[in-house]
Amino acid sequence: MESIAGRINATVRGWIDYYGAFFKSELKRVFRSIDEHLIRWMMRKYKRFRGHWRRSWRWLGSIARQNSGLFVHWEFLYGLPLFNTQRLHGKSRVS
Repeated sequence: MESIAGRINATVRGWIDYYGAFFKSELKRVFRSIDEHLIRWMMRKYKRFRGHWRRSWRWLGSIARQNSGLFVHWEFLYGLPLFNTQRLHGKSRVS
């Protein structure tokens, strides 16, 4: 999963920075589809998930909770702690 995250995180971060200001609802759909693609990949790669959508979603959710910074879109989609770090368009905001 780390290799997949490494390949897509830069692109997804760009989408969040560019489109996030205007089309947040559309980004949610796109990020949900990324998760669906991850689920399909898991179902092909791991035998225990073949034909088990619910089990696959639960496992992906547990990964998101354990390693919330793995995929950038999890910060945006699920509001995980890394998204609340006062990050604004690539710059840190000082309070």
